[in-house]
Amino acid sequence: MRCEQVRKRLAAYQDGALGGPQHSAVEEHLAQCPDCEALAAGLRQAWDLLGADEAADTSPGFVAGVMCRVRGQVSRPVWQAPRWAVAAALVVCLACGGLAGYMHSGTDAPAPVSQVALASDVSRQLGLETFAPSPGDTLAGAYAQLTGNERGR
Repeated sequence: MRCEQVRKRLAAYQDGALGGPQHSAVEEHLAQCPDCEALAAGLRQAWDLLGADEAADTSPGFVAGVMCRVRGQVSRPVWQAPRWAVAAALVVCLACGGLAGYMHSGTDAPAPVSQVALASDVSRQLGLETFAPSPGDTLAGAYAQLTGNERGR
């Protein structure tokens, strides 16, 4: 039997789950291979340590004490911030918004420019006929007359 085959069967061998021929083959390989024997010894030692039953402190309040220490080390999430901090942040945001609105209200907005007139000006400057005003007898021309955008003609 090869090392990789033995290593796959090592846990079953130690549990006593291998049948007669396989059990014998693993035993024979372990007797001849120091690497696999060392691995088997380490596995036995690990199982022995896991099997050691040391009593844990289960006194009343033990779990509660551990949880208190854990909670003390974990920082508070942002959504659990004190209420006064949330209120202060809200007041600052509202004050900044109000100040910005007050300062912006004093400026005059430029007069809106008709899109048809703007397109007409651009088309004349570029020499394009695409944006030229539509003739009055077309649907686009009728729309321009209804909306009062005849200036581009």
